[in-house]
Amino acid sequence: MKVARCDACRRWRGSVFPLIEKLIQRDWESGALVAPSARIAADWFLNLLIGDLQIRRVIHSLPVPSDKDVRSRVVAAIGAFRKLCGT
Repeated sequence: MKVARCDACRRWRGSVFPLIEKLIQRDWESGALVAPSARIAADWFLNLLIGDLQIRRVIHSLPVPSDKDVRSRVVAAIGAFRKLCGT
């Protein structure tokens, strides 16, 4: 069961990461974001957004987040990302 979850995480990252990287690429190329590369900036954003939540969910040390918790996490990650990479 846990192996299947890990496979699902890899597939999710393999399909979602390129989309986020592509969105970030536009702002990175225009100079609106400062980072070594769009790929690194996308990785930073996902780390800010997800952090250790996935592993904490897998080991059942964290309950399923509510919609409100998810929205709050997204807002916080975007704010931190803007501070990290904004011009």
